Amino acid sequence: MYTKTIVNAIKSTTVLAMVSSLNVSAATCDINASIVQAHYTIEAENTTEAGNTLKLKDSANNKHTHQVKKTELTLIRNKTQVAYVYPVSNVTDVWLKYPNNQVTLNRYFEEQKRVIEYQPNELKRAVDWQKKYQLITPTQIKELNLITKVGNGCYQQEEYHLKKDNIVINLSWLPQLNLVERLQISQQGHTKTWQLHNVESSEDEVKQFFAKHYQYQSTDYADIGDNESDPFLVKMINLGFVDHSPQGFYNSQGDNISPDHHRH
Repeated sequence: MYTKTIVNAIKSTTVLAMVSSLNVSAATCDINASIVQAHYTIEAENTTEAGNTLKLKDSANNKHTHQVKKTELTLIRNKTQVAYVYPVSNVTDVWLKYPNNQVTLNRYFEEQKRVIEYQPNELKRAVDWQKKYQLITPTQIKELNLITKVGNGCYQQEEYHLKKDNIVINLSWLPQLNLVERLQISQQGHTKTWQLHNVESSEDEVKQFFAKHYQYQSTDYADIGDNESDPFLVKMINLGFVDHSPQGFYNSQGDNISPDHHRH
């Protein structure tokens, strides 16, 4: 009887230990969020109304233009570097944060294997590193209303919503990875949606990606005027790729609340 009691106690202890181990495993995340690749689809939808028409259905009495544009974005983090890879335009923006918290931009042109380097004072607006790092800042997330939390581990998900002034924001957030799972911002007939499709956590791939780009021929933005004979620079200027102008969605205070995206 005594032996049987001990055996049962040992079994119970083992089961509890296994359950506890599973719970710990489910609650933690083994992906290094500072070295990661996240693949997004960005969809921009614009609806222009004519007269008093509000419906989006096609009909003879419904005159409007409804345009949808899709593009791809891969966000690659390597600690104090964040790359935005735009496959369609074959351009990669790499933002670098220095110990003094200043942020610089290197714009890589994949086909030509060239890079234009921008210093902080050469960017038209101060760069918010957190927005570059994770598409939306912690301050912006705090302004949203938390609706629910689901899941656990790396893919624990938080759902947020906000309707204020003429802006509607819906956010699905992965707090363990500091990644947007889905972000939709609507304002005056314009809707933009960022949708995460895949996360890769190979640190070797990330390091190889940055090492490859370090080999590109570089030109300082300040020196472009002295290189007007360079066919590459002339072409990029004409296409508008050497300018970095802010754009996106703005709140009533005039602050840009949308993740930055490449103009192409």
